[in-house]
Amino acid sequence: METAITPNTDFEHLGLQQKVNLLHDLVKNQQETIKKQSRQINELVRVNQRILKENSTLKSEIRRLKELKRKPKFRPSKINDDDINSGTSNSKNNSKRPGSEKRSKRKTII
Repeated sequence: METAITPNTDFEHLGLQQKVNLLHDLVKNQQETIKKQSRQINELVRVNQRILKENSTLKSEIRRLKELKRKPKFRPSKINDDDINSGTSNSKNNSKRPGSEKRSKRKTII
C-alpha cells in the first residue's frame, strides 16, 4: 500500500518500512527530475553555442557590407613578463634610445 505525501501527512504514525518507502520514492523522483533538467541544460548549452556562432557570423557580415574595418588584433600585453615583475632590469632597459644622449649646449652658443 503506497502512502502519498501530502502537506498534512503525519509521519509519526507511519511505520518504519512506510517511512523508508516514502523516502525511496522521493529520492527516485528527485533523480528523475535531475536527469530531465540535466538534458534540458545540455540542450540549452548547444542552442546557446549555435546562436553565439551565428551572431558572430552575422556581425562580421554586417561589417563587410558596411565596408567597415576588420576588428583589430591586439598583441598580448607584456606587463606581466617576469623581467618587469622581478624588479631586475637588464642593460637593454637601462640604455637610452639612439640620439638621446646628453650634449653640451655651450658649444653651439659661443
